[in-house]
Amino acid sequence: MSNINVRNCVIEYNIQGSGPAIVWGHGLASSMKQEDSFKVVDLAGLQNDYSILRYDARGHGASSFTKNLEDYSLENLARDQLELATSLGFKNYIATGISMGASTAITAAIISPERIKALILVLLPTAWEFRKAQAERYEKIAECIESGDMEGFQKLMKSVPLPDPLARFSSKKGKGPTVLEEDEKNRLSLIFRGLSKTDLPSVELINRISQPTLILGWTGDENHPLTTTARFQELVPHSKIVLATTFDGVKKWNEHIKSFVENI
Repeated sequence: MSNINVRNCVIEYNIQGSGPAIVWGHGLASSMKQEDSFKVVDLAGLQNDYSILRYDARGHGASSFTKNLEDYSLENLARDQLELATSLGFKNYIATGISMGASTAITAAIISPERIKALILVLLPTAWEFRKAQAERYEKIAECIESGDMEGFQKLMKSVPLPDPLARFSSKKGKGPTVLEEDEKNRLSLIFRGLSKTDLPSVELINRISQPTLILGWTGDENHPLTTTARFQELVPHSKIVLATTFDGVKKWNEHIKSFVENI
């Protein structure tokens, strides 16, 4: 692991593998370390074929955090990614990520379309007209964190059932922390409240996306509803969608990624 100062924030990052450049973004309240403990996408399995830049987003994992709420908008998270990639020699790359990371990749493609060769979007989150309820949930989570209501925080974090492919792991679903240090309170409340006030770019801007696009999704997930995926494909009709209904389907995602990249 290494770190670098990006837009007044110290970002922890890791580069592994060789081949076409891929930049991967994790999900909200996650990190490289958390992703490695439960692999939805087997990034290590892709490193023989690609040069993969991973990083802990601002306010996440081993990266530092800033106190300006607007720093956690998707636009600013995307600008973090673009500057990080530039600093590390990833001038043009395939923007990839899961949930918040997917939203960051999309936003980066809107801001600097000439930099992004293709998009691989895993588990598109709520957006546009589907966003309001999720934004309200994030606000409530931030309020629980700030007030020290860890019981309420845990209930909100566990309130959404696991998606169909992960149903077998329901007994292992984490309960979340029971106590938070002050720095961690500040960090978590900022990222949840910041993401509650942001959204994907407008449908007019999404409609301009011309890069090859692969969307990997699964069924039965309120946090990543297929309504967003369907709406995105309406706006970006050349995008390809692969849906998993079982965990075996998820394990085949690497095959779909490799096939997609080979045909760019």
